[in-house]
Amino acid sequence: MKNFISPTICSFLILLTFSCGPKGPNPEEIEASKAFESTIVQKAEIHEDEVVSNSKSTNEIARKILKTGEISFVCENLSVTTNNIKDICVKFKAYVSKESERSGLSKELELKIPSDKYDLFVDSLSSIAINLESKNLNEVDVTEEFLDVEARIKTKSDLEARYRELIKQAKTIEEILKIEERAEVLRGEIESMQGRLNFLKNQTSYGTLTVRFHVKSSTLTTSIVNEIKDAFDGGWKIIKYLFIGLIYLWPFILVALVWYFIKKKHAK
Repeated sequence: MKNFISPTICSFLILLTFSCGPKGPNPEEIEASKAFESTIVQKAEIHEDEVVSNSKSTNEIARKILKTGEISFVCENLSVTTNNIKDICVKFKAYVSKESERSGLSKELELKIPSDKYDLFVDSLSSIAINLESKNLNEVDVTEEFLDVEARIKTKSDLEARYRELIKQAKTIEEILKIEERAEVLRGEIESMQGRLNFLKNQTSYGTLTVRFHVKSSTLTTSIVNEIKDAFDGGWKIIKYLFIGLIYLWPFILVALVWYFIKKKHAK
């Protein structure tokens, strides 16, 4: 009887152990997880086109204009002209971003000028030119792009905030990770668009003007002639100073001549 009871008890305990062991996710839990993920999308996602369409009209804000230009002219003197341009920069709160010179004959400056003073700056610069060779000014209206990027940043920021709120409603670690993954993707998109917006702000706040100027040909010819004249003058001065130096040395020369003749006489 004892031998019969022992196997029976063992079988019962084994069945009890398996029945209490860990179970895999049942279909109801899988469906609940899918339903939660669907709810995330439905609650959080906002159609960007709808938000952008409700953003400010281009007529409601100051227009964003990219201003660029190039000016080329003839001047009397490179150094004087450069200083005059820098004085104009101080007057209009502009600054030189690049500067290059070629053989002392020509120069190029890249200037950054406040957009609201751009036209006045160009007029002042044109007044110091002896001969204005070329002037090309361009304007590109980026107001719509500026508003579009600005609105999309707001849309995605609101969407990101919704995801952060939904994390509080998550019931499992898996649900939290899914929400955080979506939020991180949004954060990357927001930072990218913010970089573009900052670029547009900077480019529309300051216009760019490339200024090229060179000395006139007659000035260049005169300069060469003057250099040749200076070279002859310098050579003549060297000869003059050598002659004067020899005069200062006459006692030594006289002693050398006397010594030479005495030695020559004794040699005979």
